[in-house]
Amino acid sequence: MVRITVCIGQYEHRSEDGTTWSRHPRELPDRHAPVVRGDLDPGQLPARSPKGHWDFATLLPPGFGVAVGHEPVNATTEVADIFITSDGGRHWVKRDAKPRLPFFRRASWPAEQFASLVLPSPDLVFLAWEDPWIFEGALSHVICSKDRGESWRYHRMSYTNPYLNWDPAGRLLALNADYYLESLDGGNIWKKSALHIEWPEGYDRKRVPLIRHLAFTTAGVGYGLIVHWAPGAPGDPPPPVGLVTTTDSGRRWSHLHVFEGPSGCDINERHVLDLQVL
Repeated sequence: MVRITVCIGQYEHRSEDGTTWSRHPRELPDRHAPVVRGDLDPGQLPARSPKGHWDFATLLPPGFGVAVGHEPVNATTEVADIFITSDGGRHWVKRDAKPRLPFFRRASWPAEQFASLVLPSPDLVFLAWEDPWIFEGALSHVICSKDRGESWRYHRMSYTNPYLNWDPAGRLLALNADYYLESLDGGNIWKKSALHIEWPEGYDRKRVPLIRHLAFTTAGVGYGLIVHWAPGAPGDPPPPVGLVTTTDSGRRWSHLHVFEGPSGCDINERHVLDLQVL
């Protein structure tokens, strides 16, 4: 049995069977608040300039953690930064990542803002980002550190979702509209496979969005959130949000439940959607 919590806007929905749900009010975090994983108080993060923001922070039980944020460097450009802790968040050290990029990818670095942080262990750190909005046909990119942030290697992800996930089988995943990428060697080689979503009867399938919120309980079994965008420009009312599950490592997904979309907030903003599976 698993306990599932789906957060959508000002409410969270709880279930222990995926069928019966209870709804409870919640305090929606500020959109600039970082996404924190692990036993870390955001107040432990280093001070930033008034215009800088923290984006992600993860602390593992041994006390090793990574925090990333971004700072403006001029009126139109920002730059991301990386901090490491080895004592549970009491002290932080800034890491200057200098990955070796192919010549034709150097315009993509430095990253303006990281889109996701994956920290499976103290010896394996992944950060992903996407080209700035000014690029046509933007690409996604990954840097990986296997020595606690001392050095970093670059890997290109191609035209794909920069929101990374890690499952108990040791796979690094990025799910897209109709396919997903997986890597079994720390992001060096990516395999592309078809992604199949079983939609509830009556829903328009012309536009399938990305699954950005994933939670795997055991190898091959996972849950995710998917927004039911209608074809064309988003509008009112907000699109419904589906809770989907997989039992074959992410190849096929079926809907467990469909929730009403959030009211009064942008569904794309940080913290508006969240998923917890225990």
